[in-house]
Amino acid sequence: MEPSLFGDYPPQFAAFDKTTAADHQVVAAVVGHYFRVVSYTLSNAGAALNVVEFESDATTLGHIALGVGESVHAYNLIGLFETAPGEDLDITLSAAERVVGHLTYILVKSHNRVSATDLA
Repeated sequence: MEPSLFGDYPPQFAAFDKTTAADHQVVAAVVGHYFRVVSYTLSNAGAALNVVEFESDATTLGHIALGVGESVHAYNLIGLFETAPGEDLDITLSAAERVVGHLTYILVKSHNRVSATDLA
């Protein structure tokens, strides 16, 4: 197996195409693991402003407002955000307008989680 920039955690991918103002599961929870998102791309293919929120079950991890026809891409090898252990990775749309996108994430065992206090 080729060495990975992510060590023992190979990158995984999820795509979505949503059109309703609701919560949408992007990646289902895995017991004893959390998801660390390292990149995403979002495009508003609808006819109105749409605010997209990334969520770990009910906790907002981040949000971005996309105007009509706008797209955004974000990347950080260390990670942009992560879910709580054992929780779904969801997106919520503010409007019933089409948003398409994809993300790259790594699945990490909960016992390998490092907090900011561990680094202090």
